[in-house]
Amino acid sequence: MPKSWIGPDRLYEVLRPGLSGARPVLGPDRFCPSLSGGQGSCRPLWTRWSGPGGVLSVVDDFSGKEAVNATQRFQRWMQLSVLLYAGGGLTFAAFPRWSFALGDTLYRQLPGLADWPTPPETAVFAWTVLAVSMMATITTCCILAARSPVDGRLFALPVIVSKALSSLGGLLLLGIHAKYPIYLGLFLTDFPLLVITWLLFRATGRARPPVS
Repeated sequence: MPKSWIGPDRLYEVLRPGLSGARPVLGPDRFCPSLSGGQGSCRPLWTRWSGPGGVLSVVDDFSGKEAVNATQRFQRWMQLSVLLYAGGGLTFAAFPRWSFALGDTLYRQLPGLADWPTPPETAVFAWTVLAVSMMATITTCCILAARSPVDGRLFALPVIVSKALSSLGGLLLLGIHAKYPIYLGLFLTDFPLLVITWLLFRATGRARPPVS
């Protein structure tokens, strides 16, 4: 186990001028509160002394390996989401007509959708600007969540809201507007992303240590 806090293992280095009154060394975006009380206390599951006046390594993790794994899974999913949403935004921006036609063609391959009507082609691309803006926003949120998967986990909430609205919106349009394959495709694409992001986000929240 490394001696400094690096990733989601949430490892801290606590300088020990003496056990009483020990103070934390800050990680990139975390700290372990004073061992003598104050803002709270860590719940170390693993410690190692390097000798008198040395360093005490403390894992601030109240559920051990399970919490570490949950945080790692969330972080990796956020990293993957960065590539997914950034790629989608760039595609919308560079090839608006092609991306729209490709979506309709792909979803039309699903059983029972071949005879559904083809949506009319539009020359107004205001929707493209909005789509690129949304993709840029949730990409930024994923970057921030991936950089700090514990303290920055709330940056995943805009992503969750976005995927929820697009999923429900696709079903709503399918029911009240027209049976276009692209409408069903919105739900079939974004709803799984919503579920995965929500479950990993929720698991990371349960892995947080209590604050006294």
